[in-house]
Order: sequence, then structure tokens, then C-alpha cells
Amino acid sequence: MRGTMRRFELFHRPKAPLRNHRVVDDLAVLNEHDHLSWCGPRANDFTRLAAAVFGAARNERLMLVGTKADLDDLRTDDRFDRLVQSGALTVQTLDEVYGDATAFDPGQQLQAFTAAVHEALGQGYRGLRVVADNTPMINGDDDTFGRWLAWEQLADQFIEGRPVIGVCYFDDAGVDAERLDVLSALHPITYGGGAPPPFRLFVDDGVMVVTGEIDEATITTLRRALAVRPRTPGGLVVDLAHADFVDHRTLQAFAGLGTPSAPVRLRGVRPTLRTLWQSLDLTTDTLQLC
Repeated sequence: MRGTMRRFELFHRPKAPLRNHRVVDDLAVLNEHDHLSWCGPRANDFTRLAAAVFGAARNERLMLVGTKADLDDLRTDDRFDRLVQSGALTVQTLDEVYGDATAFDPGQQLQAFTAAVHEALGQGYRGLRVVADNTPMINGDDDTFGRWLAWEQLADQFIEGRPVIGVCYFDDAGVDAERLDVLSALHPITYGGGAPPPFRLFVDDGVMVVTGEIDEATITTLRRALAVRPRTPGGLVVDLAHADFVDHRTLQAFAGLGTPSAPVRLRGVRPTLRTLWQSLDLTTDTLQLC
């Protein structure tokens, strides 16, 4: 059982609003900067997901990325044919967009999506809506999966700063549950009737934000995500003020991302956690408690 002091901190809430982060069951509510994941059985759900997201578009360029099975399903749906014929929707295979999963380069992919947004804006669209079945990209070895986690974090930063809606679909059949856990944590929004992930890690106004709880049961998920996080020039700023609970292991995990010349700066650290950090003599030049 958690103590009284921890419970006091658990219900402390900041006043400042955050970027949209929640579980949704209506895909029509998505807006610019939303980054959503859905993990579920395929059974034609990807087609239904794409139709709902594209059906709510507001003069945005539409982009669908899928497997051969996805594209076969789309060919039987007149709604997608009309969008393609109008020029509003482009449909591409995973190989065309991402290339070989074993050689996937997050940095190059960022350049490709940046160009796609510029093209959409140049054609008079207000932004870009992307729906992608990324399942094959997460089923490889640990190195391949690590590159995808790095991409999800780059993509979230990209989406937060541009007129983009990104929807990531993952068929949970045969996918390692721990991989799905970390993927859910790296998306501010999740879709479906299930419980939200224990914590979320996303970018808001250029700062990494932590919400939810990181404890003994979830610290491994955090470490797995941070192990492949792309480096931030000048150091990383992390806001813990919106988290329900974190402990000293969370601080240690973020300290591992910093260097003496570019330390990680943690904001919103609770006084009790700050005192514990100091009493355990864990102070390091790779982490600053702001």
C-alpha cells in the first residue's frame, strides 16, 4: 500500500492545459497535432479505422500506408476509390514509404514526412492526415523494433509542431505484449475501450511530458523507450508536473540520457522526491532538477 505522503502527491494537479492525451472512442474528434495508436485484432478493423479518420477530414491531404492485405480490402470499398480519384488520398505500401524494416532510418523518414507536409500545404490543403498499418515494422528483432521506437518519438515531436494527425494501427495478433505496452506509452492518444496505458511520454510545446504513473511495474517500459530516444541538441527538458507518481528510478532513467555538457533538465519534481534524490546521494552532472 502506498503511504499518505505519496497519496498527497498523487492528487496534485497543475493548472496548465496539455496537448490532447486520452483514450478516445470517436475518431471524428481528432484534431491537428493528435498522435493516436490502436492495438487490436485486424478482422477488417484497419479499413474501418481509416474510413472513420478520413471521413472526418477538413480539407486535409490524406495518406494511407498499409500492407497488401490492407490494400486488397480498400479496393472493395467505394469510399476510398472516390478519395483517390479526387486526388485527396494517396495510398502506398509500407515498403514504398518505409522501405525494408531491417534498414529503416528514422531520420530519413522524418525528412520524407516533412516534404509530404510541405507538398500538402503548397497544394492548398490545411494539413496532413496519415493512417498507417505499422504492424510489420514492430515484428522484427530487437534492433529493428528499437529503430521503430526511435521513429515514434521523432514522429510525435514532428506531429506536435505541424498541422498533422497521425494514426498508427497495430494488429495485436502474435505481437509481443511488452512491445505493445511501450508503443501505447509513446502515443498521447489511444483508441478503443480498454484502459489507458499506465503512463504516457509525449512532446508538448517542445518539452517532453510524463503523465500517469511510473513505478516498479512500469519502469522497464520507460527504460526501453528511453534507450532508443533520439538525442536532443542542447539537452532535453522533461516536465514531471503532470505525472501522478514517479520515483527515484524514473529520475535515474532520465539521467542516463544526459551528458555533463547537455544535462537533462527535470521540471515539476515534487519536494519529497527531490529530498529523496539528495538523501540517496544520487546527484549527477547529467541531470538538473529545476
